Amino acid sequence: MFRKLTGKIDKLKREAFNFRIRLGVGKAEFTLVTNNCLGGSIMQVLARPYNSPFVGLFLHAPCYITLLEDFETNIRLPLTFVDSSKYESASFDRGSKLPRYPIARLGPDIEVHFLHYADEAEARGKWTRRLERMRTDNLAVLFLGRDHCQAEHVQRFAALRFPVKAAFTTFAIDARDLFHREFPGKIDYPYKHKDLRLLPKEFDLISFLRRAARASKE
Repeated sequence: MFRKLTGKIDKLKREAFNFRIRLGVGKAEFTLVTNNCLGGSIMQVLARPYNSPFVGLFLHAPCYITLLEDFETNIRLPLTFVDSSKYESASFDRGSKLPRYPIARLGPDIEVHFLHYADEAEARGKWTRRLERMRTDNLAVLFLGRDHCQAEHVQRFAALRFPVKAAFTTFAIDARDLFHREFPGKIDYPYKHKDLRLLPKEFDLISFLRRAARASKE
């Protein structure tokens, strides 16, 4: 009984938090770029249609940083689907711990793991449609430092020239737009549980998204 009551109270608190996020973001138009499901969780909380391909998929940190370092070019490269990953851990998990989801490459090196897609046709179709409606003048770029993330990748992210970006990392690197926090359990905690309250307290999601919207007008 007590556990059920606690669960209901927590659900109400989460719904109130999400309502405040929706109210604060308002009608601001932005395009989220992320390396995992965090972006999808944010768009679901905001009850927004997906306006970029970065939904239901993930990229390992080395591939994600390579993608971002020449984003305008790399994001337009054709998808080529492959049988296996160059990452041994992903090859092991796929088909054992995880479904045998589609994997594709942008160019020769950038792997995209379509974790929540049934097959190649669905992955290619949704990627193509969302890419067609994606804007690049109002990008909000997020990096959750996991999946083979090393300090080098965080430093390279810090050097990127996107006007609106943020990284959540367990590496204590002192740079603008980096939020250091030891997440409970794993660094994937906020999106895995679809609870944006678990993002670092010093990170203002509303301000972050509204800044991206303003960037398109500057």
